[in-house]
Amino acid sequence: MKVPKRRSCKVCGQSFKPVKITDWACCEDHQVEYAISIITKNREKQRKSVEALRRSERGRERKEIKQRKFAVSTPQKQASEAQAAFNSYIRARDFGKPCISCGCEMDWHNNGSLTGGAVDAGHYRTVKAAKHLRFNTFNNNAQCVGCNRFRSGAQTDYRIGLIEKYGIEKVEELESDTRVANFNADYYARIKKIFTKRANRLKKKIRGATFAL
Repeated sequence: MKVPKRRSCKVCGQSFKPVKITDWACCEDHQVEYAISIITKNREKQRKSVEALRRSERGRERKEIKQRKFAVSTPQKQASEAQAAFNSYIRARDFGKPCISCGCEMDWHNNGSLTGGAVDAGHYRTVKAAKHLRFNTFNNNAQCVGCNRFRSGAQTDYRIGLIEKYGIEKVEELESDTRVANFNADYYARIKKIFTKRANRLKKKIRGATFAL
C-alpha cells in the first residue's frame, strides 16, 4: 500500500508527512501516546467482551437452574406456576374491562384485595370439570372476586358475558369440548414461558399502571 503524502496526527490533529504506512502521529512522543491509547482501547474492548460473556453465562446458568428446579418440582407446583403466568396474561389482556359475569367496574389498582371490585382470572368451565380447558384463553376471562370466589363463578351470567364477547358459536364449542387433558412437566414449562412473555409484552403497553398484574 502506498504511503499517503499527508496525514493528520491522531494525537494533536496536526498535518504531517508520514514515512511509513504505519505512521499515525507527527512525532515519536505522539506515536508512543497513540500506540498506548490503541492498546488501552483494545484492552477495554476485550474486558467488556469478557464481561458480556460472563453475564451471558450467568444468565444461562440461572435459567438452567430454574429449569432444573421446575423439572424436579411436584406436578401441583408446576401447574400452579403455569397457571399464575397464564392468569397474569389474562388480566393484562383484559385490563380495564368490566367483570365478564356481573359487568361491574373492577378495581384494577387493588388486585390483592378480596373485595368484589378486585380482579381474578376466572374460568367458565372449571379446572375440575374441564382440565383440558385450563389454559384456554376463551375459557378464562377477567372476573371480579365476588363472582369468581363467592358466587361459584356466576356461571349463568358468565355464559351471557361470553356470548357477548365471543359469540354463541365459540361458547357452544367450549361447552361441547370433551377432550382429555394430558399435561406433563414439559407442557407446564412451555405454558409458563409462553404466557409470561405475552403478559410482559402487554404490561409494557399499559402506561401508568401502578399495580401488579
